[in-house]
Order: sequence, then C-alpha cells, then structure tokens
Amino acid sequence: MGPKCQNGMATSKSMIISSVYAASVDQRIRLDLCHSPKLSTGPYEIGVSQKAASSAAALNVRWLDYHGGVHDLVKDAFSEGQHTSVKMIEKAILLLEGRLTNLKELPIHAFYLFEEPNLGSEEAIEMVNALDPQDRELVLSSVCKALSEVSEPWEDQDILKVLHDTRKEIKVLTKVFMKTLIHALTGFKEGPAIHDIIKVLGPARSLDRLKGILNN
Repeated sequence: MGPKCQNGMATSKSMIISSVYAASVDQRIRLDLCHSPKLSTGPYEIGVSQKAASSAAALNVRWLDYHGGVHDLVKDAFSEGQHTSVKMIEKAILLLEGRLTNLKELPIHAFYLFEEPNLGSEEAIEMVNALDPQDRELVLSSVCKALSEVSEPWEDQDILKVLHDTRKEIKVLTKVFMKTLIHALTGFKEGPAIHDIIKVLGPARSLDRLKGILNN
C-alpha cells in the first residue's frame, strides 16, 4: 500500500501528497494539498489537488521552494492592488485547482481576485451584449438582496443554496443567471463555480461589483 495522508487515506503513485512552501522575501505561503495531475512551477512540478476527500487534512510531506516566490510574483503584477495578501493567494490557488497548470500564470487566470475585472474587454462586452437587459438587472438586484441578507462569516454559509433559491424565485434560466454573475464578478465567460468565487471575494467586494453594474 502507498503512503497515507494524515486522515488515513492511502495514495496511489499519481496521488502525490505534498505541502507547497512558496518562499518570498518577507512571507511564506504554506498550502497543504493532496493532489493528482502535475502542476508546474518552472523548475519544479507539483500535483494539482482534486479536493481530496477531507479538506481538513493537514499534509506535511514535502516542502517546495522556488525562485521569486508566488507572493512577490503577485505583488509585482498588481503593484497598486490592495488584495495581494498571502491569504488571498492561498485562496486563489485553491479556487483554481484543476485549471492552473503553472503557478506563474496565477496573475493571468485569477487577476479578478486581486483587482477589479476588466468589463471593457472584448470578451466581457460580447457577454453582456448577449444578455437581455431586463433579465440582467433582475438577476443582479435579486442576488444583491439575497447576499446582503447572508450572515457572517460567509465561509460558513451555503452560498450555492442562496444562489439556487434566488434563481428559482425569480424564474430566470440557469444559463442566463450564471452568465450574468460571472460577467459581473470576473469579466470572463468561464471560470470556477460562482459560489466559490463569491466566497473568495467576500461580501464587500462581491456586492460592490454587483451594485456597481446596477448603478451604471
């Protein structure tokens, strides 16, 4: 039998257990991941987690240090950003697991977590032009109201259920509902699950983005 995680789960050859220890000048990011396919960090490779059975498992098998550090990379990319903390970077990496193949691409694929989305991009404009204005306003206003009533901390709330109940109440097609929200929150056509994005952004930033579109 292969090595075991601390929660007792056996791993196969393709299920590498490791901790990512990304060193930077003044801070370190420690991400305990249990993962499968490979994730490249330049001269190193690690696995991409599949949220192994128990997210509470603390895995301490391998330390990975690589030149520059993820924190420095993000701070350099968003020099004027206010959301480049180590905690936010941890959340971004976990949010993008399965989509991120190289940690150096984090600022590209998750820029909307560190700064406001580019709603003036060709992709974002194409998205909004495909939406009915009335449906869009209904979705945004209804979700704003629903999220405003969610108690803190958001991490402990079932945001997916909040969105599901809201969509059901306003009777908007799921495709229209989700496209409206992903456009408002990211400016991208595709991405991680909306409820996960909302949890990572938190209440203030999520509501600010939704209300910002409503007020324009």
